[in-house]
Amino acid sequence: MEPELKALIESREFRRYHNGLHARPFNPFEVLQVADLEIRHSNVLAWLLQPDGTHGIGGRFLRALVEHLTRRHSVPPLRRLTGFDDKDNVEVRREDNHDGWFADVTVGFKAEKVLLIIENKVGRYQPESERQVEEQREALGKKYKGLYDYFPGALLTTSSAPEGSDESATMRGIMPLSWAGVGEIIQSLLDDRENFADGHVRAFVKRYLDVIEEKLIYAGDDLAERLQNDHPRVLARLQEEKLQGERALLDQVDEPHRATIERWLEYFEGRPFELRERVAEYLTLSKKVGAGIRKASGRGGYRGSGWLHWWETPSGGKLGIGDCAWWWFTFEPRKVTLELGTPLERNPRNPRMQEIWSFLQDTPIDPDRQKRYPMVPEHRVIYRHSLLKGDELSGPFEKTVKLLRDRLDQFFGSDGDYRRIERYFRCLAFDPRGPQPPDGADGVESPTSAAS
Repeated sequence: MEPELKALIESREFRRYHNGLHARPFNPFEVLQVADLEIRHSNVLAWLLQPDGTHGIGGRFLRALVEHLTRRHSVPPLRRLTGFDDKDNVEVRREDNHDGWFADVTVGFKAEKVLLIIENKVGRYQPESERQVEEQREALGKKYKGLYDYFPGALLTTSSAPEGSDESATMRGIMPLSWAGVGEIIQSLLDDRENFADGHVRAFVKRYLDVIEEKLIYAGDDLAERLQNDHPRVLARLQEEKLQGERALLDQVDEPHRATIERWLEYFEGRPFELRERVAEYLTLSKKVGAGIRKASGRGGYRGSGWLHWWETPSGGKLGIGDCAWWWFTFEPRKVTLELGTPLERNPRNPRMQEIWSFLQDTPIDPDRQKRYPMVPEHRVIYRHSLLKGDELSGPFEKTVKLLRDRLDQFFGSDGDYRRIERYFRCLAFDPRGPQPPDGADGVESPTSAAS
């Protein structure tokens, strides 16, 4: 077996990924079907935070969590906290609420007048969750006015590096926290045999740590991402072999590890469709192109292609062709492409469309960048550009999404290709040699121009 392939199979992460698919050990949380329930995780978290909890470790978990937060975020009130073991000073509450806003867990430090608010999410970081924490802080600030002066919030998610985990969130009193960090704290406490001295408690905590690792840290897709990050060359070779219909590398692996690797490949085959969903959400929420988004799936290829379309109706109306230019993304395993074409094939007898197409061929949008503006008569392509390709798609998924969004921001920017093309067609629409636009077409504004 080749060394790189052997290193993959013998890695700790691969064993966890493999066991999660095939050899699941006994765990009471799974028997009770509560391993995925956010409310149950909040219950265990609150139990560990209580200085007088039946876990028997006093305020050690609470102290470790606060120290973990202060190492990563500059929140002065947290640095002044003491009395972690004092059950009269520390009060832990579940579902603390006011004015309809519920906080999953709150920890009040009476002497220091600090109320730590923890919002628990058993999923990835989402920007809207920060707003939820802000509302909780405001509501509980009213409820406990006079009792507490500071209300820092911690947003707990499965993301190891949550998007938006910069100083701006901390300045608003919100500290991103990952379940990976919580798992590290629990593991460090388990490593000291003096903690969780009761055998039943230790067994419970160990099984709970297994749930955190398998469901919230190394869970499924997250673990697949970690393996990709650690073994990118092996993944690239396996993907290339599959595209070519070969199995030279895969055939070096015995069952059932081969089945695990095939499942790993299947996960990345679904990347184009997940990227499509993220781009559709981004375009809609940012109002880049209005509401005219249509999704479709292609055929053939690795696992087919994910397509995303929108129509530029105002341009078509202004040009008097009764139709419009058609933008589409193509999401493939190794490439994300954005194109602009015409609906000429839908109206082959439209003289205005024929005239416009001839003009486009004679007068390119940008003569100095013909590769970005190819004229391909059989496909009616006006613009074609690869937004991401090759190794740019082989990094962690969230970083890939961010890179793609950055490229889209450039595309829609004031000097980007979209504005350049839009200006080109607007000028073309007022060509005095051509027929007049249909009644009601004048004054129609593009979705992007309206949004900007």
